[in-house]
Amino acid sequence: MKHTQQSNIRQKILSFALGLSLLFNIFAPVAAVFAQDVAPPDTPVTSWQLTDANQQAVSETNPIKSGASYALTAEIHLQALEGGKLVAGSTYQVKLPVNAEVGTWSGAQATPKVLVSKSGETIGSFVIQNQTILLTLNEAVTELDQVDAVIQTDAVLTTDVNQAVTQAVQVGDSSQKIAFVVATSEVTAESELLPATPSLQLAPFAVAADYSSQVVVNDWNILNGAGIPLSLTTLGADSGRYQLKFNWTLTPASSTLNAGDKFSFNCPTMAPSGSWTATNYAWSDFLDSNGIVIGQWRIQSNKIEVILNANVAGRQSISAEFISGSIAFQASVPQAGTFDVSFGGIVKTINFSKTSNNNIGTLSGIDSKTCISVSNTTAIWNIQIGNAEVRKLGQSFGTAFDVKQNVYVEDMLNGTPNGTILLQARLFLPNNLDTGVLSTRNVAFTIYSTSKINQNPGESYEEFKGRLQVYQYGYYQDEYGKYTFVLNLGDLGDSGPRYSDLNANFVSVAASSVINAGFYSESDRPALEAYINNTYGNSNVIGGKVAEYIMKITETYPQVAQNTQITNTAKIIKNGNSSNVSAIGTLQATSGTGTTVTSGSAGVYLLDSDTNLPLAGTFKLQKQQGDGSWIDYNGDGSGPWTTDAANFGFVNAGSVGDGTFRFYQTAAPNAEYDLTNSPGYDASAGSVVSASFTIDAANDPTGKIVTVKNTKYKFNITYTKGNYGDFNDNVFTGRVINSMTPSFSGTLGADGVSPKGETGYTFTGWSPAVANTVTATVTYTAQWAPTVYDISYVLNGGSPTSNPATYTYGVGVTSFADATGKTGYTFAGWYDDATAGNLVTTISTTETGNKTLYARWTPNEYDILYHLDGGDNDGANPAKYTYDVGVASFEDATKDGYHFLGWYDAAEGGNLITNISSTATGTKNLYAHWDYTITYELDGGTNGTNPTHYEFGTGVASFAPASKTGHDFQGWYDAATGGNKVTNIPATAKEDKTLYARFTPSEYTIAYELDGGTNSTANPGTYTYGVGVASFEDATKDGYIFLGWFDAESGGNAITDISDTTMGNQTLYAHFKYDYARLEAKPIVRTVVRNTTYTWHHPEHEPVLYDEDNNVVPDADIWAIVDGVAYNATDAAELPEGVHDVTFTNVNPMTRFTPFNRLVTRATVREVTTHTTATIIAVDNPIVELEPAPITVRYVDQSGKELKTATVYTGKIGDAITSNAPTIAGYELISLSDKITATITDQAQTFTFVYKPVTQTPALPPTDQQLPKTGESQSAFNLILGFILVALVSMITWFKLGKRNTRHSD
Repeated sequence: MKHTQQSNIRQKILSFALGLSLLFNIFAPVAAVFAQDVAPPDTPVTSWQLTDANQQAVSETNPIKSGASYALTAEIHLQALEGGKLVAGSTYQVKLPVNAEVGTWSGAQATPKVLVSKSGETIGSFVIQNQTILLTLNEAVTELDQVDAVIQTDAVLTTDVNQAVTQAVQVGDSSQKIAFVVATSEVTAESELLPATPSLQLAPFAVAADYSSQVVVNDWNILNGAGIPLSLTTLGADSGRYQLKFNWTLTPASSTLNAGDKFSFNCPTMAPSGSWTATNYAWSDFLDSNGIVIGQWRIQSNKIEVILNANVAGRQSISAEFISGSIAFQASVPQAGTFDVSFGGIVKTINFSKTSNNNIGTLSGIDSKTCISVSNTTAIWNIQIGNAEVRKLGQSFGTAFDVKQNVYVEDMLNGTPNGTILLQARLFLPNNLDTGVLSTRNVAFTIYSTSKINQNPGESYEEFKGRLQVYQYGYYQDEYGKYTFVLNLGDLGDSGPRYSDLNANFVSVAASSVINAGFYSESDRPALEAYINNTYGNSNVIGGKVAEYIMKITETYPQVAQNTQITNTAKIIKNGNSSNVSAIGTLQATSGTGTTVTSGSAGVYLLDSDTNLPLAGTFKLQKQQGDGSWIDYNGDGSGPWTTDAANFGFVNAGSVGDGTFRFYQTAAPNAEYDLTNSPGYDASAGSVVSASFTIDAANDPTGKIVTVKNTKYKFNITYTKGNYGDFNDNVFTGRVINSMTPSFSGTLGADGVSPKGETGYTFTGWSPAVANTVTATVTYTAQWAPTVYDISYVLNGGSPTSNPATYTYGVGVTSFADATGKTGYTFAGWYDDATAGNLVTTISTTETGNKTLYARWTPNEYDILYHLDGGDNDGANPAKYTYDVGVASFEDATKDGYHFLGWYDAAEGGNLITNISSTATGTKNLYAHWDYTITYELDGGTNGTNPTHYEFGTGVASFAPASKTGHDFQGWYDAATGGNKVTNIPATAKEDKTLYARFTPSEYTIAYELDGGTNSTANPGTYTYGVGVASFEDATKDGYIFLGWFDAESGGNAITDISDTTMGNQTLYAHFKYDYARLEAKPIVRTVVRNTTYTWHHPEHEPVLYDEDNNVVPDADIWAIVDGVAYNATDAAELPEGVHDVTFTNVNPMTRFTPFNRLVTRATVREVTTHTTATIIAVDNPIVELEPAPITVRYVDQSGKELKTATVYTGKIGDAITSNAPTIAGYELISLSDKITATITDQAQTFTFVYKPVTQTPALPPTDQQLPKTGESQSAFNLILGFILVALVSMITWFKLGKRNTRHSD
C-alpha cells in the first residue's frame, strides 16, 4: 500500500511536470517567432580602407598587429526605393570586416559620429554596436533618391588574429589582401610608439596597467587665440579651433606605478548638442612638478593617450599639466547659445556664437595652395588647379574653355610624404545665374583612378616624371633624402572622367548643396539645375570633362619643441609654362615638448636657421682655458655627439664637470649646409660654435642646453630680358640649394603666360634652360625670335590664291597676287576692310599683328540683242545689262495683226525670257514670238487652264477639260452641235479657233449603312443630277423600330429625299431604336374540388403592357384568349381541371377581322401578344386556402451579432426570390455562397449570410530591408514543429498515466 501511494505521488509529480512542459511548448514557439527582429538593410560599400595609429593604410606591406586599434573608412551608396526618396530616421548597417581564413574583428563606438556625404554635407550619424556599424539618416536626405557617403570611424576596431598570415578581408562586397603579424606583449607594443630616448627604459618585469578609470582631472580650460578661457562672457565660435589646458592627478587605488602604465582621456563633449573634434598629435614628453620627464602623451582619434616611463616606478601618485597645440580642438555647434562642455567629469557652461555666412563669395581666377591642418608633426596642404579655366567655363555657360595641355603639379617637400593623396574634381556653383559668375561654393567628387609609381634605382627626376601616366603620381627622393611630389593631370578639359562619370546625379547633388545652405531657394532649382547641366554637363564645350581639381597631400615633419612656421611652395605647369603657389602653416608644439638635462650635464639643439626644423649634426665639446683659449674636451668620454633629428635635433653630452664650455660643430647635417654662412660661425675656430655656457653643478638644479642653427647654401636666381624683352629683371635672392627653381613672375605678355617682349618679337625660351632645382646662382636670359603673324584672306567669292599665309616681323610682304575665279566680276585689289578701308599692295617690315585682306571686285557689263521678226521694239528695253544686277523685266514688242507671245532665246521654240538674273553672264539674244487666238464656248461651264493663243509651228498639244456643276465633260468640239471632237491644234495651223464644250448630267451612287437591318428593295442605288430622289422606303430590323435615314452614323440630319441640285455620292445611315413593346403575364396554379370548375378572371395573371420605350401603359385594355374565347378584364370563365393556354393581346380579338376596324386599329395601335398558362388542379378534399409566409435574409458575424438590418421578402405562394450578399465595411463574407434563391411557400423561411472582420495585413518591411533568410525561417518552423511534437508526447503520457492511476485505484 505504501509503495502504491509513493508511486501515485511520483506519478502526480511527473504529471504536473509534463503539464508545465505542455504549457511551455505551447507558448514558447509563439514567443520565439515574435521575438525575432528584422535587421536593418545592408548598405552597399563601394570602397574601404583600414588605417593604423599613424593614419597609414594597412596592406600586405603595412601589416595588422593583434591588439592594436584601427580605424575604418568606407564609402557607401544609399539608394531609395524605386520612385521614392530617402527617409529621415531610417537605418542601415555595415558589418565589421570579415577575415577569410582566421580571426574576427570587434569594436564599439557608443558616441554617435556624423555621417557625411561626398559633397561634404552631414546626412546622419552612426554608432558601432553588436559588431555592426549602424547608420541613421537625418532630414538632409528627404529630397534625395540616392546619396554617396563616407563612414570614418575612430580607431576602435581590433582583431584577435595572432599569427603571421596574409588573407582576404571583406567589408560589404569588397575584399582586400592584408597581412597580419604576430603581436608582442602589451608593454612592448606601446613601447614601439615611443621615441627612442634614454629616459624611457621600461622596467623589465613590470606589468602595465590601464588607469583610465582612476585618473582624475582637477581642472581644465579651453583657450582662445589670446590665451583666454572660453566662458559665458568669452564666447567660442562654431568651427573655431582652440587650445585645451588641463591638469590631472593619478593615485592608483591598490598599487604603485610602473613604466608602461597608461591611461587616456576622452575628447570634450557638449550638451545638449554639438561636438568637439581633435587633430592628431604625435607623442610628446611631459614633466612632473619637479621638471622630471615621467612619460609621453599624444592626441589620437579624439582621445588623449598617456604612457608612463621608468621615472614613475614605485611612485604612489603623480600630477601634471597638459597644454595642447593652440588649434588642436575644433568646436561644432548647431546654433548660437550656451552649451555644457564636459571634460574629465567637470562641466563648464560656455557661450558659443554661430555666424550666418550669407556671402557666397566669388571664385578667384588664380590657382592656389593652402594649409588646412597642422599638428606637432604633420601638415595637410590643399592645391587648387584650374580656377581661371573653370571661371571662363562658368561665365560662358559651358560654351568656352581654354584646354590646358600637359598639366603637372610638382611640390618639393620639406618633410616626408605621409599616405596617399586625395584628388577630387570640383564643381563651382554660380553666385549669379544671369552672369554665370562662379562663387566659392562648390561640391567635390573624389577621383579614385589615381595610382602611385615608385622610383627606380639610378633614375633621374626627368626620367621619373616622364614615366607618369595621367592620374599617376610619385615621390622622387634626391641624393640628400628630400622628396619631390609630382602628379600628371593630363590635359585639363580633355583627359580624365566627366562629372557624370563621378556621380550620375551631380546636377541635383550640386543644386541641393547651395539650396540647403540657404544661398538659393527651392523655387530656383529648375534654373539652377539648368545652369549646372549647361555648364558642366556632357553637352558643354568640353563634353562634360572635369574642369577643376583640388588635391590634398600630407607631409610629416620631425617633432618640434616650439611652434614652428613652415612654408611649402608647389609648381603648377600648364602648356609648358609654370607658376608657383605657396602656403604657410605652423607646427604646433605641445606642453612638455623638448628634452632636459640633469645638473652638471650639457646638451645641444641643432636646427635649420630658415625652417627651425630639427637637424642631425656632429659636435665636440670645448672647454675654455684661463687665457681665454679653447681646448677639446671629451666630458664623460662619450663624445663626439650627433644630434637626433627625430628627437627635436637634440643630443645630451652627459655630465661634463664644472667650467665654461661650448659646442664645436665638426660635421654639417649634409652637403647642402654652408657652415661658413651659418649663425655662430667662428672664423678663428674654422667652424660653427655654440654660445658659451658655464656649468656649476653644485648650484645649478639643471644642466645647460644651447641651440645651434645651420644655414643651407643659398643662391640668387635672375630672369633677364635679353635683346628684345620688355620687362625688368625678375630677381629671387637667397634661394635655398636644391629648392624648387622659382618660376618667372615678372611682366607677362598679351597671352598672360610668356614674358613680355618688344613689339614684333616672340618669346622662345630661357638660356640656359631653367633647371628644376636651385644648385647655383644663375641668370636666365629670355630668348626671342621675330614674331610670325597670320594673314587671312576673305575672297568674297573668288578662288584661293598662292599668296602667303603668314609674314615675319622685319621681313613683311613685297607684293600680292590678284584673286581670280569670281564669275561675272573683275578683281579690283586687296583692301584692309570689308567695305571701305585702304588698298593693300605690300606689308612693310615694321608692321605687326595678324592681317585680314579683303578681295574687292567690280561687276561686268554685257550686250542684249533683240530679234523682232518684223515687229517694233519698245524703247524702254535696255541694250546692256550688268552682272549682279541683271534685268528685272522686258516691255512687249508690237506687230500689226499679231499677238506678242513674249521674248524667247531661240527663233523657233526655245525658252521664254522674262528677265535676266543677277548671276547671268555673256551677250543675250532675245527673239520676239507671235501667235493666233483661241475662243471657248462653255455652255454654262467653266474653262480649264487652256491657252487663249497659239503660235504657228508650235500649235497646242492638248486641252484641259472644262467643268460644269452636276455634269460630266464629254470633250471639245468644233461646232455647237454635231461637229468634230478637237483634242489638239497641229503646229501647221494658221487661223483663229473656236472650241465648244459638251456636257452630260452626272450620275452618283447611294450607299446604305444598315446597322444590321435590311434595306427595302425599292430604294435606288444611284441618282442623277437634276432629278434626285423623291423619297426613301423604311429599312427593317428584327426587334427594333426604324427612326429614319440620316447622313451620319450617329446624330446627323434626317434624310427624306435627294434634291435635284444635290451632287456627289451619298451614304445614308439607317437609325433604329430597340423596341421594348411587350406584354408580360404570370402563370397561375389553382386548386378545386374534383368534378368542379374554377371561376377564372384574367387579372389573376397580372398582365402588364409596355410601350416601345419600356414604359408601362397605364389603364391599357388587355384581352385574354382561352380555348378560343376572348375575355376582357371583367369577364369570367369556368375552367375545368387541366392546363389551359392563355394568350394576352392589346387588340380586341373580336374586331381583329373586321376589315374597317382592322384598318383603324392597325393604324393607331401596335398589337403585342404573350402566352402563359392557367393550371387547374382537382383534389378530393375541400380546398384550404394557404397563406404565403415571408422569407427573411439575415446578415451576422461569427458570433451571431447582427451587422445589418434583415431583409424580408413577401409575395404569393410559388413566387421566386433572389438575394445577393451585400458588401459590409470592415467585414468579409465567409458563407459558401454569395447568393440565395428560394420560393415563397406557406412556411416561413430564414436564410443567413455570415461575415468575419477583415484582418489587417501587417506592413511589410521596405523592399530594400533584409528579411529573415530562408534558413532562418526554416529553423523557426522546425523549432515550432519540435515544440508541438513534444507537447503531443506530453499529452499522451499524461493520459496514459491517468489510465494507469485509474487501474491502480481499482
